[in-house]
Formats: sequence, structure tokens, C-alpha cells
Amino acid sequence: MGLFAWFLVEERANATRLWRDANPALLLASIGVFVLFALAQTRVSVAVLHAVGAVVPATAAMRAFLLSLLGRYIPGKIWIVTMRSSFLHERGVPIRVVLAAVLVENLYLFMTSAALFAVSREPTTPTTTALLFGSAALLLTAAATLPGHLLPWIIRLLARFGLESFQVRFGTQKAFAITASYLGTWLLLGLGIWLLGMGLSFPFSPVDVIALAGAYGVAVVAGFAALFVPAGLGVREGVFALAMSGRLPLTDALFLAIGVRLAVSIAEILAAAIAHLPFDRPSEREEP
Repeated sequence: MGLFAWFLVEERANATRLWRDANPALLLASIGVFVLFALAQTRVSVAVLHAVGAVVPATAAMRAFLLSLLGRYIPGKIWIVTMRSSFLHERGVPIRVVLAAVLVENLYLFMTSAALFAVSREPTTPTTTALLFGSAALLLTAAATLPGHLLPWIIRLLARFGLESFQVRFGTQKAFAITASYLGTWLLLGLGIWLLGMGLSFPFSPVDVIALAGAYGVAVVAGFAALFVPAGLGVREGVFALAMSGRLPLTDALFLAIGVRLAVSIAEILAAAIAHLPFDRPSEREEP
């Protein structure tokens, strides 16, 4: 946060200009899209949890997932997993199943975001084009096939830490559906960033949605990999700014990254509030 404050103070003239020229309707629309992104990606992650063998209502699982995001603001990414495991364990989901799902979920997030990042690059030669699209194809093929093959290894790894082994079938059809769904959520994120950028008068075209989705998706993964940086603060913004350097000046890219951080944080709070509205089906409601 100190780095953000320093940057905004140093660039206060540009920040004032961007805020003065901003389009409030587009900024609000971007937050609405970010709320949809948070709900959609959480729902896909719940599908991964179910595919790994958890038996828990989707609404209850989404509430646990969204509340556990608060753990990202504590140094050490273990708190997100700890909070999610605790919330879901209260609903009868074994910790071993939650941990297996977390590992599979992060494989999906990495491979799908990296695939979008590859296809959004601007190749300079036919060879580069073939390399980028070939890499994206390999990543998506791996996302659709690897989890089912890796899951038994993940279960055995967890068993080495004293967690009871379990059996689960992770079919290829389900893996394809989850891969496509994660790609869709990243594109929804890209649309939200595009709206935010347009609201700040950045010169984007509609095709930039894919580039924004790929760049920010990779930045999210990089921020998560920075284990002792709360919420990936600074890491996510730096990676995004570098990834967008061919489309925006570095200063503008950093402004956009900070704007996305603030908007997504607001959207996650709103998404958690929406998930807690009393619209459960009767079969999903807790017994008094």
C-alpha cells in the first residue's frame, strides 16, 4: 500500500487528470462486470470441488470461497486455503478433498490464463505466431487432460502428510467443460478491465479484451505465487504493467492496474454479500 501511495503522490497530476476525465457510468459498469466475474469464477471453482468428490451445496461452497478471499490480505497464501478448509469442513467436506481441489483449481487458473496470454501477444514473424498459438493449444490440451491424470498423484502426496486417501473419477468431458468455463471467466475479467480503461479514457479497441484478460490473468497467478506478499500487492500490478507495455505507456498501465485492484476488491465484497442473500433452494438451507 505504501508503494501505491508513493506512486499516486508522485503522479498526482496524471491521477487528477484521469479522475477528472473519467466516465462514471463506465466505471460503475466495470464494477458490475467484476462482480459477475467473481461470482462466475467462484462457481467454476466450486465445480472443481464437486468434481474432486465434495458433497456440499453450491451456494454454501460459494459463500465459503468468497469469504476465504479475505485471507489473501494476510502475509502467506496459506490463509486463503486455511479459511476455505475451515468453512467447508463445517459443512462436512474433508480437508483432504479441499486441498486436492485447491491444487487442481490452481493448475486450471495457471494454464488457462497462460493460454490467453499467449494468443494475445503481438507476433512479429510467422514463426512467432506458430509458437504462441502452439503454446496456447498445448496449455489448453493439458488443462483438459492433465487434472484427471495428476489427481491420483495429488491424493498420494496428501496421504504422505497423514491425510486419508480417497478415490475419485475426474472425466475428460468434465475437464473440458471446466477449462472452457475458466476461459470464459478470464474473458469476463478482460471485459471489466476494458470498461474500466475506457472509463479512464484509455485508447482501447474491442479486441484488446483478450489481451487485457491474458495480461491480468497471468498477473493474478504471479501475485499468488509471491507467497509472502499480501494479496500480491505490487507484484500483480507490476506484472500487468509490463505485460501491457506494448499497448499502454508504463505509467498509464500502472494507473489501470491500481484501478483494477480497487474495483475488483470492491466487487469481491459485493459478490460475497450477494452470495449471502437468502435465495437458497429449500434443499440447500441449513437445518435450524
